[in-house]
Parts: sequence; structure tokens; C-alpha cells
Amino acid sequence: MAKEEQIYYLRLFILSFVTILLAVPVMLMLLWPEAEGNLLYLRLMAGYPIALTLIGLGMRRNGGKRLSDLSGRIDKTLFAVILAALFAISAISSIGNGGVTVNGNSAGSIAFSFLISILLIPLQCYAEELIFRILPQRIALSRAFESPVRDKVAVTIISSAFFALLHLPNSEAKLFDSMAISFIYYFVSAAYLNLLSFIEKGYTSPIAYHTANNLFIAVVINRKEASTIPSEPFFFFTGNFDTFNSIISLVWAMIVITAVVVIYSRRQSRRAEIGKKEQKEEENT
Repeated sequence: MAKEEQIYYLRLFILSFVTILLAVPVMLMLLWPEAEGNLLYLRLMAGYPIALTLIGLGMRRNGGKRLSDLSGRIDKTLFAVILAALFAISAISSIGNGGVTVNGNSAGSIAFSFLISILLIPLQCYAEELIFRILPQRIALSRAFESPVRDKVAVTIISSAFFALLHLPNSEAKLFDSMAISFIYYFVSAAYLNLLSFIEKGYTSPIAYHTANNLFIAVVINRKEASTIPSEPFFFFTGNFDTFNSIISLVWAMIVITAVVVIYSRRQSRRAEIGKKEQKEEENT
């Protein structure tokens, strides 16, 4: 059964990789080659719901599963807490390291960008989690987080290196002192998302962390020269947010979010234990 599951998830990974990163983006680029500004932003982001829809249809035809079966139900409370924590950390780190200027573009342009971000960034982050963490873990850890530690370490290293390499062409990567530092930054970020999934034994917290980070960058504040995705945030950062400050911000985020996930997971476990005891007492009476 484990081998059959691994083959299924491997086929699904290939479908997801080709659809999300190759087929759909190329198709949209060919159909809409002249897009600029917010229209380019819309073209880039529109690929994710299209790709996820195609993947979902493929899953139904081969086994009758849904995308939600892979990630589980997203805990809204945990998502809200992580979102608030990461927004606070990012805001303090960004504003505390230098000047901030208001986006001078029209209110309509900013509002359109805001709408695109709110609607499509969660889908973008889910798609990336699918190909960088959810499916690689499903392939390697066929027994649902009961595999040996070495298997978790192996899948973390491979998927994180994959994530880092594909993010090196981003304009944000060029803000670091060297490509090696850029690779390490993205690798550590991805490895940490894997760690969160192991702590929580699920994918809610990595998706929440990833989505909160991307929403903050696209909606609240970003550098003009670091806008890989041409969104229109409310503010642009003009201060000295260099390599050192970026790493410090990442470390603080990892510490705070880990604490949130650990505390929340323990509370959920205690609630489950209490629920089981109450159920046994009811059955005995």
C-alpha cells in the first residue's frame, strides 16, 4: 500500500510541477504577452487558481481525492494568530530599519493590486506548499509522519534546496551580499517551513506563515527594486534593510512562530485528551 501511495503522490507531484511552474504560466504569457503593471501582476497570479483547478480535476479522476485531503482542514484560529504575529514582526523589523515612503500611485491602482493580492496570494502560497513541501513529504514519508528522523531530514534538505534554487532568479535574491547568502536564506526559510509541518503534524502553520509573509510584502510594504511580482503595496521601504537585518527579521519570525505553533499544538492535544476522557466517562455511565 505504501508503494502505491508513493507512486500516486509522485505522479501528482509531476503533474503539479509541470502545471504550476511550466504549462499554465507559459500559456498565459503567450495569450497575454503585452501585460504590464497590475495586468502583469494579474497574469502572473491568475496561473495559480487555474493550475490548482487542473490538479484538482486530475486528482478526482485518479483516486477521487481532493486537494483538501492533502493539506487537511486549515485551522482558522491558528492561521489568524500566525498572520497577526508575522505581520507585527515584519512591520516592526521593516519600519525600525529606516525610512518608509507612501506609494505615490493612484488609489485605484493600489486598490486593484490589493484585491488581486487578497484573492490570489493564498492560492499562490498553497500551490508552492504543494510542490515544495506537501507532496515531497507525502512521497518520502508514506506512513504519515511516523517515518524515521533521517527520512524527514532527507526530504527537508532536498525540498529546501529545490525551493532555494528556484527562488534565486528573484530580484529579492540580488539584494543580498552574494548568491551563496541568498541560497542559504531561502534554504533556511524552506527548511523551517518543513519543521513547522513536523511540529504541527500538518500543513496549516506552514501555509499560514507563507501566506502572511507574501501578503505583507505585496500589500503593506516592499522595496521597489525587490518586487519580483509587480504588486502595489501601500508603502515602499527606503531604509537600510540589508542582509544582516533580513536575517535578524527571519530569526525573530522563526522564534515567535515556533512558540505559537508549539503552544497551540499542545493545547489542541490536551483538548483531544480531555475529549477522550469525557467520552469514556459517558460510555461507562
